[in-house]
This record gives sequence, structure tokens and C-alpha cells, in this order.
Amino acid sequence: LLNFNIKTKEDSKNKNTFNLSQLEKQIIELSSNIKEINFEDVKNKIIEHEKHLDDHDKELKLINNNITSIRTKKISSIEIKNQINKLDNCPLCRQVVSIDYKNGVISREDDNLLKLDNDIKEFLIKESEFILKIKEIKVLIQDLKNKERDYEINKIKIRYFLLIKAAPSFYEIYRILFK
Repeated sequence: LLNFNIKTKEDSKNKNTFNLSQLEKQIIELSSNIKEINFEDVKNKIIEHEKHLDDHDKELKLINNNITSIRTKKISSIEIKNQINKLDNCPLCRQVVSIDYKNGVISREDDNLLKLDNDIKEFLIKESEFILKIKEIKVLIQDLKNKERDYEINKIKIRYFLLIKAAPSFYEIYRILFK
């Protein structure tokens, strides 16, 4: 019975020594992870990228406003073309509206519509570029926030492992935590 108790105690001691060694390895690994991350640098990068995100969002809103404005102008030009095409007499002076005049107005509005179409295409290209940039910035911000979270988790783990190392029994941990 005495030999069994001694054997049990030795096994327990070996197990505790092994666990302590594992804890020390984890502490060293976590400490190196924390040193690799410059916490303040990560926070500053998050702030910087969020500012870029705000700037890009504002720029995207301006682009969308321009697209809406151009579409409104396009509708107006189409209405002018339709109205002038239907017009036989001038509503003010009641004179006959010549075909040359109608063709001139229609030609001018066609040119205007062509320019507006080109402008819309340019703004749609800009819009898609900004949407892509915004997505990229959001991914960067999320990655940085994950690093920040991992940093905090590692700090907590280190504290926990140091606590376990300093107070190996559950009772001692409980006593330290809930004094």
C-alpha cells in the first residue's frame, strides 16, 4: 500500500512537471506572438483604414449622385426630342416649325445623349472601382480587428497560464481569483 501511494505520488509529480513544462511552452509561444504584434500600430492602422473607408463612402455617394443627375438629364433630353418631333406649330407665335429646325434640335439632343451616356459609363466604372476599394478596406479592417482580438486573447491566456503556474491547485486559483 505504501509503495502504491509512493508510485501514485510520483506519477502525479511527473504529470504535474509535464503539465508545468507544457504551460511554460505555451507562455513562451504566446509571449512571442504578443511581441510580434505591435498593438498600438494595429489600432492606428484600424483608425487610418476606417478614415479611408469613410472617404471612399463619401466619394461613392458623390458618384451615385452624379449618375442620378446624368440619368435625369438624359430623361430630359429624350423628352425634348419626343416633344419637338410631335411639334407642328410653335406654341408662342403659332408659326410652323420647320423640319430643319426639328432635325437641328434632335441632332443636338442626340449629341447630348451620347455625351451623357459616355459620362454615365465613366461614373459607373468609377463606382465599381470604389466598391472594390471599399470591400478591400473592409477586409483589411477585419483582419486588423482579428489581430487586435487575438492579441487580447493571448494576453488573457498568458495571465491565466501564469496564474496556474504560480498556484497549481484549484483551491489556490479559486482563492486568488475570489479574494
